[in-house]
Amino acid sequence: MKIAALEQKLRLSQIELDEPKPSIKQKRGEYEKEYITRYSKQQKAKPKKRAIQLEWEPEPKQDIKKERKDYEREYVSKFTKLQKTKLKIAALEQKLRLSQIELEEPKTDRKKERKDYEKEFLTRYKKQQKAKPKKNVSKLSTPEPKIDRKKERKDYEKEYLSRLKNNL
Repeated sequence: MKIAALEQKLRLSQIELDEPKPSIKQKRGEYEKEYITRYSKQQKAKPKKRAIQLEWEPEPKQDIKKERKDYEREYVSKFTKLQKTKLKIAALEQKLRLSQIELEEPKTDRKKERKDYEKEFLTRYKKQQKAKPKKNVSKLSTPEPKIDRKKERKDYEKEYLSRLKNNL
């Protein structure tokens, strides 16, 4: 108990030793003074705005007729350019169409051609018949030597493969 009483006395003595607390009015007064000094410094730093008197100047009138003329001139020039390009395109398309059209050849008379060909064929055939000498049946026919087909095929395949390799 003695300790608690001593601690309480100690607290009371420390409170009395501390400076008395300034009142709220005093604190506000000091703060307001500081604020006024800061505010005045800021106002000095900013240049004062002068009230500029604006004079009313009427806008110049638009010359509507002149603007219309300019616009119409531009429009007409654009329109004529478009017409010229359309004409050029149409001319090119027509040339293209004309170049794609194939001229029709007159039909050939097949019967006449066939007759002519048959005459030519008969004349050739008759010439061949006259040129062939008649064979004597009595003569012994000499046998032709046998042709080795397998060997010929192998040779041909080799040649073909070599040509194929050269082309690639």
